Amino acid sequence: MIPLVLGAIDSIVNALTSPLTKEEERPTPIETTTETLTITGEDYVDAAEAVNQLFLERTWSDGMSIVPPTEEAVQRMLKGTSRSPGEVIGTVAPAGGKATVEKIAINAVMGGAKPEYLPVIIKAMEVMTHDDWDLTHVQASTGGSTPMVVISGPIATELNVNSGINMFGYGWRANATIGRSIRLCLINLGHNWPGINRMARLGQPGEFTCWTFSEHSSSPWTPLGVDFGYGPNDSTVAVLAVEHGYSLASGSEPLQILESIARAMEQEFRAYHFASYGQSYYNIVVGLTHANKLAQAGYTKDSIRSWLYEHARVSYSVFAQQDRLKLKQNVEQGYIPELWNVEDENALLPIVTKPDNIVIMVAGSEQNGTCVFQDVRFKIGIRVIDGATLTKAGR
Repeated sequence: MIPLVLGAIDSIVNALTSPLTKEEERPTPIETTTETLTITGEDYVDAAEAVNQLFLERTWSDGMSIVPPTEEAVQRMLKGTSRSPGEVIGTVAPAGGKATVEKIAINAVMGGAKPEYLPVIIKAMEVMTHDDWDLTHVQASTGGSTPMVVISGPIATELNVNSGINMFGYGWRANATIGRSIRLCLINLGHNWPGINRMARLGQPGEFTCWTFSEHSSSPWTPLGVDFGYGPNDSTVAVLAVEHGYSLASGSEPLQILESIARAMEQEFRAYHFASYGQSYYNIVVGLTHANKLAQAGYTKDSIRSWLYEHARVSYSVFAQQDRLKLKQNVEQGYIPELWNVEDENALLPIVTKPDNIVIMVAGSEQNGTCVFQDVRFKIGIRVIDGATLTKAGR
């Protein structure tokens, strides 16, 4: 990272201090239009291919085939919500495009979503465009951060959102198209494109469908919505940010399960976030079998968070010199409330600064299985889904 920064400084200084060129003094105005595009072909298949090629060339697509957003298709999509088409939900980083209900609907058509899914997509966009949710970091970071969308409550069941076997994979229209529609909104309304302002070093497959799933209705613990103050019968959507998942299937006894989660957190930390020590957050998707075993042993979400805070630790001895300097800087800047005994080479430092930086949710198959995700500088956002017209829930 340091060589990249040093290599860019001279060009930045030159750009800021050099006289304007004639073209820069009188820039060509950017033309905008609301004209409807007319695309033709020898037949429907040929025309659909032309739509896909044009949209990809104009960076309006994600690289997979889209559903052409005809006026009729958009109007059909808008029937899924009672909200006004012109209502502005928020502005989308990094370019600050306005996310209106109609524009979200256009991207939902392109993503293959059903009109019933639209209220969920709208609320997810509302979460990410709020000031408390760091969308700029997710969109423009050199890391591989991407949204994770978690749907809870009655609407998840009504829309058949997968919370079980292969929930992160293929086979469920709701999971795939809700997440993909959100990604298309981020591309088109945030004007986000690889190599321009999407600067992820490698990226990740989770970008396509935003790790979309639902919490398991048979969870022994309260869902995320209740954890954050909503009612048990409310339908909610939560959006987190994640880098990648560390899946584990070991552990048949409660302490073995917790130990496995703690070791996975440590592995994630060692692999990635030394420099961001004190700013890390962990999102743990606990499989249903693991959750039931822990609950039967008397563990709650709060007690699990406290246990992991105490036992997921990393030795100060493994910090390189530059990481030690960054650690002290994070203390000075207030990211870390206190500096643990770093004079002791064998001191064990907590991976997170407080238990609340660990989010726990229950989903997955009824086999042993849990997945640990990590990211930095994010806040979970959650909203009640409303405005639905085609489902009983979310009205």
